[in-house]
Amino acid sequence: MIAFLPRRGSFLPTGADIGPDGLLYILERAFTALGFRSRIRRLDPAAPGAGVQTLITTPMGLHDNLEGISVWRSNTGATCLTLVSDDNFLAIQTSELVEYALTETLAGGASCD
Repeated sequence: MIAFLPRRGSFLPTGADIGPDGLLYILERAFTALGFRSRIRRLDPAAPGAGVQTLITTPMGLHDNLEGISVWRSNTGATCLTLVSDDNFLAIQTSELVEYALTETLAGGASCD
């Protein structure tokens, strides 16, 4: 079985991880002279025909060059996405660790702890 991730817009994949739910999370970025945009999409590799869901699309310049992703479950049950960028030894870029929690997993006070 072959899964296909359709390209949408100017975003290109920079990282991926299989989450604790067995789904594939793909970090993508788009670059213009004004800065970076990031997007996270997910799909079920066991059901490639089920489609691709966009979880997050950031506005231009919110984050720098995000290029790594780790998806994990916190002790309180939240699904957390940790993203990383590095400054490439350039003064105009920044190194960042960014964390998002999927709102669908935040019931009952769950958080990324």
